[in-house]
Amino acid sequence: MMEKGDLADPPQEGSETTAIVPTRFEKVVIEWDKDGIVKSINEQGLSFFGFSKNELIGKNVYETILPMVDSNDRLQANLPQDIIADEEGSKKIIIEVKKKNGERAWMSWENEIVKGTDGSVIGLRSCGFDITERVEGRRKLLNLVQRVKELEGQIENGPAIIFKWESAEGWPIIYVSKNIDNLGFSSSEMMSRKMPLYSIIHKDDIWRVSSDITRCVMEGTRKFSQDYRIVTPKGEVRWVESHIWAEADAEGNIDSYNGLLIDVTNRKKLDEELNEYYVFIIGLLESYAEGLIIVNSKSRVLLINRKFVEMWSLPSRVTSSKNWNEIFEYMKAQVRKPEALKITISKEAVERGSFQEMEVTLKDGRAFEVGIQTLVTKNEVTSIISTKDITSLVKGKGEAEVREEYERLLIEKERLLAESESLARLGEVASLVSHDLKSPLQAILNTLYLMNLEVEKISEGPKSSLKDMISMVEKQVGYSNKILLNLQDFSRSVEPRKEKIAFGDLVNSSFNFIENKDKVKQAIEGGEVELFVDKDMMIRVLVNLTNNAAQASPNGVEINYSAVLDGDKVKISVKDNAGGIPTENLSKIFTLSFTTKAKGMGLGLMICKKFVLAHGGTIDVQSEPGKGTTFTINLPRGD
Repeated sequence: MMEKGDLADPPQEGSETTAIVPTRFEKVVIEWDKDGIVKSINEQGLSFFGFSKNELIGKNVYETILPMVDSNDRLQANLPQDIIADEEGSKKIIIEVKKKNGERAWMSWENEIVKGTDGSVIGLRSCGFDITERVEGRRKLLNLVQRVKELEGQIENGPAIIFKWESAEGWPIIYVSKNIDNLGFSSSEMMSRKMPLYSIIHKDDIWRVSSDITRCVMEGTRKFSQDYRIVTPKGEVRWVESHIWAEADAEGNIDSYNGLLIDVTNRKKLDEELNEYYVFIIGLLESYAEGLIIVNSKSRVLLINRKFVEMWSLPSRVTSSKNWNEIFEYMKAQVRKPEALKITISKEAVERGSFQEMEVTLKDGRAFEVGIQTLVTKNEVTSIISTKDITSLVKGKGEAEVREEYERLLIEKERLLAESESLARLGEVASLVSHDLKSPLQAILNTLYLMNLEVEKISEGPKSSLKDMISMVEKQVGYSNKILLNLQDFSRSVEPRKEKIAFGDLVNSSFNFIENKDKVKQAIEGGEVELFVDKDMMIRVLVNLTNNAAQASPNGVEINYSAVLDGDKVKISVKDNAGGIPTENLSKIFTLSFTTKAKGMGLGLMICKKFVLAHGGTIDVQSEPGKGTTFTINLPRGD
């Protein structure tokens, strides 16, 4: 009969070790003495590591399954002694192991110190499971986030070309720095007055550039910037960012301009790439069931999802600061034992282990699992901090059920992280992109205004066609503004500003913003039902749903808007006869970037869902191909 503390064969079903980690979870159970000599290992362990019993039993772990140094250059030489010495702190550890074939793997271990009958420590009993996919998934995610920061650095860098030109016909060049040669031009030829600045600007941008400069000078602005295209001697089109300072003579007349010209062709391409990925990352983060925040070593918050904000009840004044230290202090203030919440973002922390997990209990009784994964690349440290609510597991289940549920949650977490490998190829650029695009769009509108004034002065012959072309450009600018609005709505945090409004008034207000309203025939039922909502948000929801139906029916569409009280909720329906949605697409329509249109980003229905969820409501869809679609929105009645 085995005495207390004996290190013998792997534990059998029903033994003390089995109670700690059920064998049905297929976890590795290993017993080793304090010098690291393997005393026993279960079948799952042999299968996992690829060794036979004779190859492991009696051998030192450093000769078989444990590398002296892990892939993070962390020394593991005295691991058994460290675990025994730090009895409380090392009950749960994450280390890297090696298999017989040389393959490395990350495992999470729970350790139990084994003592002899005399009370002396004789070894360890450890239960572990493979978390390699989870660790590698997060490492890839952090690599992608780091790539975004590198891309942003590239956008800000680039050689500047210095120009000086006369305020005369064609803009003769007085001086240009020699690095213009890098674009294929000859600086000496350009200064010989044979190649004025006007001649290298793209033909489609000349009028805009000229009118912008004229307008700024007339308004008294002596310093301004603009983006436009130039054409190199080889016919290559390059985007440049021009910073211009106007110079006046003694009488105050503008006689020349100084300019700083920067080739931003790569930045334009990167802007497009970053914008595409940023919209994607926001959608994925918001779809996570756990709270996530991404922070760099300068304590700046790069990204945070709504779930994290809700779980920690972070006020907007804290999240808007983008300061991790302020957020972390607010989190610690909610924990019963603040010292239990140990989150350090530094290279030194990575040396202690790039992946950490801890459990904390809040003052309100909730229990959270907090995970931290940190990555160091090119002296930059970035961390992902996750929060999972495990209150029900801790309070309502026995130990075996808790671990079984925990195993399921880990598998779900691995799946979500695998989906996010392409997620972090951006940083905080959605708002920057929309901000940068506002200026050129406004410049286009200003230019169209000036063009309209000029067109009025010409004869009637070409006048009509020119006004048609101007109108077409105005429509395209309007469409671009719509995309900007969608990007801003999708990326920003929303907090409804609720007010009382009758349902009929809400529908009629939304109709003012409908495209091709002459093709929409509306009917309203329950117009007297009073709603307690953010008027602007719900107008956007109705406008998006109506425009989608109208675009799907070029010959016209009938839409019935209805509202009824249903207990403590208001049920709103938007029903059309636009032909319906294919069954295979119904599960995708609220998914980011899904669209069946020739152009567009597929954000419209995602924004509808975001705004409805912000009100504490739900939105569902039923559709029958060939007949029509009904969107149902359930909102709290409110006060």
